[in-house]
Amino acid sequence: MLCTGFAPQLAFAEEADTSSAAVTPVPTETSIAPTDVPQTDHSDTVTKTEVTEALTTIPEILAASEEVAVTRDVDSAAIVTTGETTVDIPKDPAEGVTLAMEGVSIDIQLPNADEAKDASTVAPGVVAYAASNGSANAVQADDSGAVRMLTIIDNADAPTEYPYTVTVPDGGRVELTFEGGALIVDGEGQAIAVVETPWAKDAAGKELRTWFTTDGQVLMQHIEHTVEGVVYPVTADPRFAFTGYGPTIFLSKNETYYVSIGLAAGIGSYFGGLGAFLSTSLGTAAADWARDHNQCLAVYKPLFLRGVRSFSYRCQ
Repeated sequence: MLCTGFAPQLAFAEEADTSSAAVTPVPTETSIAPTDVPQTDHSDTVTKTEVTEALTTIPEILAASEEVAVTRDVDSAAIVTTGETTVDIPKDPAEGVTLAMEGVSIDIQLPNADEAKDASTVAPGVVAYAASNGSANAVQADDSGAVRMLTIIDNADAPTEYPYTVTVPDGGRVELTFEGGALIVDGEGQAIAVVETPWAKDAAGKELRTWFTTDGQVLMQHIEHTVEGVVYPVTADPRFAFTGYGPTIFLSKNETYYVSIGLAAGIGSYFGGLGAFLSTSLGTAAADWARDHNQCLAVYKPLFLRGVRSFSYRCQ
């Protein structure tokens, strides 16, 4: 890990700026449900069958796990190992999902687990938890070693906030990224897992506004599904994937400022390969976002994902 003269203190957004998330504007016109979309009774109870029907309208989701090898045990509805990564999906929704690799384990508690029934298999690597609050969870272990947390929302009375409590050993926590996703870091500020920018779609395929906030431990997904014209059910997801440990650089407040105003040439050359990111428009935007949140920029190269990525942290 590279550092510019100090140990990073991790940041979190207690009241995150929702404008930081990548979202899609919501049309105002009224949508009419086409005949080939899943039809539900729009009651508070969301069944396994309704979850399955909702997921089949997004073929790329189920296709991502159709080749995975699944095992089970007395406590697990599905255990999927891909390379060095293991996803353990519990029968009891209150137990939470575990994503593990090389001695690193991340536990993710499902939203509204107290309203959910035990797991039922709906496809290879995919289980559903029927529930009685107008929404239900499904969890998928895909063929890349990642885990996708799916929410199926059946009616406008269902919650608009879905909390994922994330537990990381040794003081790790959740950080937001300016792209609208999130990052899970360990106690030293090292990135260990990424949460992709969330999405939400209604039964007609219309994209709905959704975004993350966090207090450092709970990743809250907000889903704006009560606007006019939404065709239920709505399907939404965050996807968690290990990044692998890679080199990380932490910029000071002054360095973050210079990057944000486009003066990153000297700073970038100092840091070598990773520093090239700082001179790009993406690097400038990331630094500007960090400054807007009174934080500093960090840049890292994940081992298991393409490209260079960034996050922000509390600095002095």
